[in-house]
Amino acid sequence: MGLKDKLKGAWNRVSDLDDESASAKEQASAGDRIPYKKISKEIKELMKKNVDVVGRKILIPGYYIVYFGEEDREMRKDVEEVMCEELREELYPEMRKINPEQTKRDILIEAGTDPDVELGKFRVEYRMKRPAPGAHKPTAAARPAPTPQPTPPPDDDNDLMATVIEQPAVSVPDADDQATIIQAPVTDGFSIIVKSDTSEKSHQFTKKKISIGRASQDDVVLESEDFSISRGHALLEMRDSKFFLTPVGVNGSHLNGEELTLKTEVEVNRGDEIKIMNFTLIIL
Repeated sequence: MGLKDKLKGAWNRVSDLDDESASAKEQASAGDRIPYKKISKEIKELMKKNVDVVGRKILIPGYYIVYFGEEDREMRKDVEEVMCEELREELYPEMRKINPEQTKRDILIEAGTDPDVELGKFRVEYRMKRPAPGAHKPTAAARPAPTPQPTPPPDDDNDLMATVIEQPAVSVPDADDQATIIQAPVTDGFSIIVKSDTSEKSHQFTKKKISIGRASQDDVVLESEDFSISRGHALLEMRDSKFFLTPVGVNGSHLNGEELTLKTEVEVNRGDEIKIMNFTLIIL
């Protein structure tokens, strides 16, 4: 007899595996059931969104923490082990679809307490790797610290933002000595056309450096279902009205049909074709 069978009564009280039953709806209104399907869906979406490719290796987040408020956690403590194991069983085949070499022993799902989570709600965090053996499990007093974000270079984003500079007043003849304020011209940015087999989009930029890749955080997002395009696959920078491209993604980038050397900056002219997998980018 498995653990879920032993705790079947308790599990039914706090899970929503049978959403249409009268008892399930009654329990849902009471707020004491685990929103199991929503948690499972969120974990799968987190997993798919944060897959990365390094060289020939596919990296998939394998450690997930489901946080509940203190009252919810106390009420569900008898079945959280079952919940975590069931979530693990559901996640494993989804990971195998992306990486057939994925092993179940690399997956760990745990429950944690977060006093800031409202009653009946939850939140999920992920890590790429399992914690080391003996590591402290998440509790109300030991919430994992957020991952520190890198500080962007000071000249990265705002140098080319449109500004208006007031010059000293200049007297205009025959204008009753009234002063005229002369403003410096607004600095223009640049545009990039992104073409694929099925679409064509235009992107406008006023900042000096942009990233190109498949991550939602990239300035130009190139969607890749097979993860052949990396996060931050290439960096494009404008300096002194010239453009410079640095390829970073392991699957390569091409300029006017020639493959570029990884992590080596090259100058790009307006109208040149930058090729990343099935996407073509042109600076206007």
